[in-house]
Amino acid sequence: VLREGEERKRYAATAMNERSSRAHTLLIVNLTHVRAGSDGAGQMSTSQLILADLAGSEQIKKSKAVGAAKKEAAAINTGLFVLKRCITALNDSKPHVPFLESKLTMLLKGALGGASRTYCMVCASLDSRHGDESVDALRFGEACANVTNHVSNLHVTSLPAALAAIDDALARCDAGMRSLHARARSHLPAFHTLQAKRSALARKRALLALEEHCPAPAPVAVA
Repeated sequence: VLREGEERKRYAATAMNERSSRAHTLLIVNLTHVRAGSDGAGQMSTSQLILADLAGSEQIKKSKAVGAAKKEAAAINTGLFVLKRCITALNDSKPHVPFLESKLTMLLKGALGGASRTYCMVCASLDSRHGDESVDALRFGEACANVTNHVSNLHVTSLPAALAAIDDALARCDAGMRSLHARARSHLPAFHTLQAKRSALARKRALLALEEHCPAPAPVAVA
């Protein structure tokens, strides 16, 4: 899987890097372990492994990227900027952390300030021409190190309870989508975020339903 992902990654030469990654790369593995409990009910343990290779921040003036490479650099920088804002909000204990403002931070949310073990490795250039970027990268790594995660045991629950929890989450997604649609706001990113969340929950429920031999609910259409 890693080899196939590496082959699909896009690289391009810039004035700063002869082999520059043109996007962030994430490998997310969801693990579910189901075992029979002493009372005959299924017990389920869930966990998630995230491997993230973040592309470096890129100053257009220095990289001299043009065309598609320039658009890619803007997307890379946007994700990193929102990630930095999230790290700052977590360190400052702010009530709102802007995880939903970029796809990158939406995917990394569980690893940032959650019940997880997170490691951050910073790669910096020794070239004095890129000293400013290297210092910024090291400062970012220092900020990441200040985030406190609360490590806990894997969440264990029964299959019926897990199915009920997913059904409840599906109902909330449907209610949110209907509300946005009724207010003519189905074009907003929040609507598409709910759609994606519902699809992921529906897939997860279908897999668990196979274990429990329960029929999955029919999808709710939003006109």
